[in-house]
Amino acid sequence: MWKGSAGWIAVFAAAAIVGCCGVFARESGPAGGRGAADAPPAKGPPVAERATYRWSEAQLLSDDGNIGARTAPRGFTVAVDGSRVHAVYQSILSRENGEVYYRRSDDGGLTWGTPRRLTHHEGRALAPTLAVRGDDVYCVWRDTRFDKDGELYFIRSTDGGDSWEGAVRLTEDDVRTAAPNMVVVGDSVSIAWEDYGMANKRSDVEMLRSSDAGRNWKPRQSVIKAVNGCPILAVGEGDVLNMVSCSWDHSKPTEGYNFELYFRRSEDGGESWTPPRRLTDDEDGDSRFPVIAASGRTLHVAWWDDRDDDRYPHRGYPPIAPPADHNFEVYYKRSDDMGETWSEDIRLTESVSVASNPAIVSQGPRVFVVWEDNRDGGNAIFLKHSADEGLTWSEDIRLTDPAHGGIVPGLAVGEDGVLQLVWTEKRDGKPRAYVMRGVPVGG
Repeated sequence: MWKGSAGWIAVFAAAAIVGCCGVFARESGPAGGRGAADAPPAKGPPVAERATYRWSEAQLLSDDGNIGARTAPRGFTVAVDGSRVHAVYQSILSRENGEVYYRRSDDGGLTWGTPRRLTHHEGRALAPTLAVRGDDVYCVWRDTRFDKDGELYFIRSTDGGDSWEGAVRLTEDDVRTAAPNMVVVGDSVSIAWEDYGMANKRSDVEMLRSSDAGRNWKPRQSVIKAVNGCPILAVGEGDVLNMVSCSWDHSKPTEGYNFELYFRRSEDGGESWTPPRRLTDDEDGDSRFPVIAASGRTLHVAWWDDRDDDRYPHRGYPPIAPPADHNFEVYYKRSDDMGETWSEDIRLTESVSVASNPAIVSQGPRVFVVWEDNRDGGNAIFLKHSADEGLTWSEDIRLTDPAHGGIVPGLAVGEDGVLQLVWTEKRDGKPRAYVMRGVPVGG
């Protein structure tokens, strides 16, 4: 989080992420050292020939005249459909008020239309995320207008974002509702999120589904009960729903709580789910905030993990934000049979600092991971790319200036292979949302 004369803006930054596994986003700071300095590094991925991208200059996405803005974590703030690129972000109007704004490009991200305000209420509209299918554009977010713990709200456009219907309240809970994300298959819309009980400090993974493009919603479903959180969805071959979440249900409280990743799959649109399958087993570290992408039968999962730093023991639940010298790295694993079997954990980064908040997208055999990283003295956005379904990977490519403190990247890829990157950084003393495009020119 940022501090300074406008330090209250950090309240919005923290509120946007809190609730996902009960963890706050870390506080940015200078790069630090590795805890287990004498230990050999974890096995990294085979290095592929670097693909070349021509990146545009960064454009100010949150050009709305307000005093600050922020993109949501884990990447669902930008979506591509044909030549249209859609983006949402939280715009900060005052100390107590943040609203959802939407913006669209009709020429593949070269130019952008006027920012459009989607919410008009007191309180904070936090962490908006998108899903798009043709002219149907959907947005879901956490909102504190009537409840300080936040409830989920949903809004849709049926004309490509030109006009929007009224916002619909989806939940009414006495617990904190957070970390929503959404996928679309035809007219079916599925939303997964975390319900976090502040009293008992336990989380459930919840889900809502609509079979008529968001007009009506089926009764909510508890997919996983207790001590589970930060769910993320992706649609694979045969419209199968794939979910990765984190849990400390396996932990012994007397030994400290330890987050690991679990996978489930639904072949009937979310009516039923396979039993949870544990994906990670690093009892010396936390596996946090997973993201998942699917290309046909192949699934790709990335997360951030502190298994390589032995200086910071588990502190119980919830974990507090890691200091700037707490070493987190981005890890990855894949399945080429729809989640039946999985590869070993592969360490993607050599940050020797804090590499965190990854987002992942895939298109055919190509896989792209972006994340924030303070290895160069300040936060910047990095990219890694695979052209062979995650078997080999490019080197780390830094996309932004660490002097600007880039955080919470989101990424989308179009059918033409053009990448659309959104993120938040401070260039003028205030957090703003930015966007730029990467055009493949080789590799």
